[in-house]
Amino acid sequence: MKNLLFLLFCAASFTLQAEVKICAHCGKGSRHMRYSAENRYFCSKRCAQAKFSCYICRRIPSGRYMIFMGITGESRRYCSSCSQHPKCFSCFYPAARWKMLKDGRTQCLDCSRTALAYPQALQLLQQLRLDLAEMHDFDPHHRITLRLVSKNALRKITSDPRALGCMKVLVTTREERKGLKKKVSKEWQCTLYILDNLPRTAAAKVMTHELTHDYLYHHAGSGKNPKITEGICEAVSGQWLLLKKHKGFFEAMQKNPDPVYGAGFREIYPQLERCELKELIRRYRREFTPF
Repeated sequence: MKNLLFLLFCAASFTLQAEVKICAHCGKGSRHMRYSAENRYFCSKRCAQAKFSCYICRRIPSGRYMIFMGITGESRRYCSSCSQHPKCFSCFYPAARWKMLKDGRTQCLDCSRTALAYPQALQLLQQLRLDLAEMHDFDPHHRITLRLVSKNALRKITSDPRALGCMKVLVTTREERKGLKKKVSKEWQCTLYILDNLPRTAAAKVMTHELTHDYLYHHAGSGKNPKITEGICEAVSGQWLLLKKHKGFFEAMQKNPDPVYGAGFREIYPQLERCELKELIRRYRREFTPF
């Protein structure tokens, strides 16, 4: 009789232990795992809510779901209905609540709260010029005109549909004669065009990129290889982002599949970490045409 009771106790213990499932995310065991994937990976309700719920409605998708990668490199999960919401032009995520700008762009309310108006954008530009002067000896005093433009106006300036800003430089040459001597002087007119209503960090990233273009115009000339030119600008922008602890933006730049901006950044950034910007420009002097 004792042996029979002992066997029944062992069988019950084995059954209870067999029913305990280990959560694939938190590592805790429970007999009430409600969610599983192909009956192999089990997940508690709490972890499933945190890991697999829709970013907008906070429900766990019962069917197909969509994953969107934002400008900061963070991926978010959306159910099939919420993924149909308009995408914000600033963060690239479907917006739960949004507003429509005058030129037809959709912007979520989160990005709208940090969108820059002209006075704040001008202050940001001045601060960035001081930061770059400390980092790579940029000239923070020569005149640069800032313009906040709409999407349609920016498309007339640059043909790149993904561009959030661009720098235009007009160089005028003057010749002055004093007797037999001739003096040639150059005047630079730099205009920075930035898409309006950008959030602060995104606008700072674009401004840093374009200010590096201005530096290259002054110290090297016009770039002949877009991969090298854009790679240098992206590398300086990446350094500033890490300095200001915007790691998400930096990681997104590292993962950028673009053959010009992404590949150029991955090629130039390690070199810029080992030497100064002026030395890097001397290495690629043949890739530029002086004005």
